[in-house]
Amino acid sequence: TVAAHSAREPLGLLIEEARTNLCLQSENITTTWTKGPSTGRTANDAVSPDGNTTADKITDSDSSSGHVKQTFTGITDSQTYTFSIYVKKDAVAKTTRFPMLRMEYDGGTKTRIDIGFDSSTGESVTNVSLGGGTVVGGAAIDAGDYWRVWLSAKNDASSNTTMSVYVFSAAGSNADLVSLAGAPTGSLHVFGAQVELASFPTSYIKTTTASVTRAADVATDTVIDWFNPSEGTFVATVHIPIANGSNRRLFDLDDGTNNERIVFNHNSSKKTALTVIDGGVAQASLAAATAWASGDTRNVGYAYALNDFVIYEDGVQEGSDAAGTLPTVDALRIGTDKDGGTQLNGTISRIRYYPRRLKDTSLVQLTT
Repeated sequence: TVAAHSAREPLGLLIEEARTNLCLQSENITTTWTKGPSTGRTANDAVSPDGNTTADKITDSDSSSGHVKQTFTGITDSQTYTFSIYVKKDAVAKTTRFPMLRMEYDGGTKTRIDIGFDSSTGESVTNVSLGGGTVVGGAAIDAGDYWRVWLSAKNDASSNTTMSVYVFSAAGSNADLVSLAGAPTGSLHVFGAQVELASFPTSYIKTTTASVTRAADVATDTVIDWFNPSEGTFVATVHIPIANGSNRRLFDLDDGTNNERIVFNHNSSKKTALTVIDGGVAQASLAAATAWASGDTRNVGYAYALNDFVIYEDGVQEGSDAAGTLPTVDALRIGTDKDGGTQLNGTISRIRYYPRRLKDTSLVQLTT
């Protein structure tokens, strides 16, 4: 998949894990979704992030916390779900009105988790407003003319069996983005609602009357006659929308086993890393000093030769190792491992391979 932002400029090769959007009618809040009192809904009222006129408008006309809502069943204790939706930017300050997303688990002891956000600046605050649920994460990601607002919340252990997601167009009028005091009114344009059984959102999956599953992305080359097993250099530009603590592959060179591998990855500490294994024995293990943050784009470089391994990031050498042998490999996997898992969940806009170990000065230039 080639990802793009709202200006339709390509971000690069998108590699993601399999996900299901459980939210029905993701582009039509006038059907399947229920609405609160005095809530107006208008379908296809504005240009959406995909360039079509498919963004819907929600209007709260009398300060009664106007909202739209969708409910899901079959929820179990301690599960984590993520709700996301695109919200059109506007010039309304948070002290005039701020919108809010809510996730509500019910059936046992009700719990509510909210994210209030400023639709003009993208500032956001998460909050457990009722019960014992847990905030896992949340933010407003810049998506051109829109924010992609997401909230990840964990159910408690009180036997809640349903979950509802809400979009409030005018929840409050307070600088803290939490207090629902005041009597705000206002409208909001939204698009692309998504609910995933996971702790962070992935790219948008359109639905209508049923949930939709996107298969895992796999990019593998098993004819690597271009690869020099004695020395070489990889350089790439990588973008990570959501940085979390999961191990993600950038590249994986292997022979189909765990015994012969060169692994370039984004490790569980959110850092760029290189691991080399030959004959089942680790030969090199390097990691950068600085963890990635959500939304980061970085230039990374990896070079290898006998007794010579190095990693660079944004023009700085982040690690080296002067001892180690090289494995025998026969496949390149981009953004995944040999089992088709540990997807990057990000984009790669540039990949270069040099069949020689470039000088460090060249690595500085290529990654700056």
